[in-house]
Amino acid sequence: MKIGLLACGIAAGVCTSSFAGFVGWTAKIQDRGTHYTMDVFAGMESASDKLLNVFNMNITASGTTFFQQSGVANSKWKPIDDTSSTASIDSFVTLGGFSYNGEFFSSYSTAGDPNFTNYTASNQTTIPALAGWYNGAPTVSDIFAVNLSSFAGDTVANSASASFGVWVAHFAFAKSATNSTANISFSGRGAFNSGTNLLDTRIFAVGPVPAPGALALLGLAGFASRRRRA
Repeated sequence: MKIGLLACGIAAGVCTSSFAGFVGWTAKIQDRGTHYTMDVFAGMESASDKLLNVFNMNITASGTTFFQQSGVANSKWKPIDDTSSTASIDSFVTLGGFSYNGEFFSSYSTAGDPNFTNYTASNQTTIPALAGWYNGAPTVSDIFAVNLSSFAGDTVANSASASFGVWVAHFAFAKSATNSTANISFSGRGAFNSGTNLLDTRIFAVGPVPAPGALALLGLAGFASRRRRA
């Protein structure tokens, strides 16, 4: 049984008004042992919102590299039907997805637009400037926003504030090829069924998210330091 997936976003620093539909990009990260995986969503305002395509995307990695699995089928930005999922140690894009036995899988109908020149090429670790992708079945339930609490992982700092979203990308990063300041820049527009197609740009750190307790300790340490200086 398919359960429609994600979408949400609002341009960081671009607009403070509220629009129906897309409010900005948001991301979740997980530690997989030897790798990190990051899922990016188009943040949406409600479950009635749906994402039709993303376009004019500029996505780059700094201090790390997008990890692609070996093999002809796996080493592409094009997802693999019935295989590419939130549990994959692999990098791919998707326009929505569906849930099966508690795991989310990429949408069967995802396709790259003409600017995504290496969408089906093997061993690709970069995304062309202004690339885009879309769902070739615009009535499928995969493209509807779902509650982001359905997805495991820690929300990455600088994510758009959204409770609902449509899944648009899954990235994997080998820890051995990731430094302590690694991040990805995720910029572009989402086209959806309501509101305005806002441009949103986010910088997402690649690495562990400090636990709330650790953040509290850091805050106390800073407070104590200020008292000593006073």
